[in-house]
Amino acid sequence: MIILEVFMSENEKNIYIADSEAEGCAIILRRFFEKYYRHLGEEISIAELGCGKGALLRYLGAAFPKAQIWGIDIDPKAVQIARTSMPSAQISKGSFTQTLWKDESIHIATSSLIFDYSELGNFEATYTFQELSRELYRVLTPGGTYVPASSDWQMIDDDEVIEAFQSSGFEFIDRGLSSSFGKSL
Repeated sequence: MIILEVFMSENEKNIYIADSEAEGCAIILRRFFEKYYRHLGEEISIAELGCGKGALLRYLGAAFPKAQIWGIDIDPKAVQIARTSMPSAQISKGSFTQTLWKDESIHIATSSLIFDYSELGNFEATYTFQELSRELYRVLTPGGTYVPASSDWQMIDDDEVIEAFQSSGFEFIDRGLSSSFGKSL
């Protein structure tokens, strides 16, 4: 069961990962890192797309204490809350399909609940998987990976998602619950 939090912002209703769910996601991402990406070292950069109020960012900071943590969300109120709750992270307001992050600057990218705002999601689509995959390919380092968290796990193996990511240059890595898209070295 995925635990969500509804957050009202002006005329929009947004959903964010609940604190209890975020902790579990960070633990799973740490185990995934230990098993498949330990070669990247501990001083990596990790980015969360659609970071909301920063629940997952806080737990990622605890799970990866030497990592540089980045976050982005389009909701200015949520970004302000995230900045307050995770002051050591670099959190910006904006679209995760048009970040200001440098090319090849992120080792691991993750997201929670952003697929709900895609063409496959429950809310009005705000981006396409092609836009998402192109931006991720631009910002990930060679050998970097995109590992979705929370309910995004449930949609990552959809044919439309796989096709969009592969057309951007990614390799789909099927590892069950922790499937990901990797950028070749």
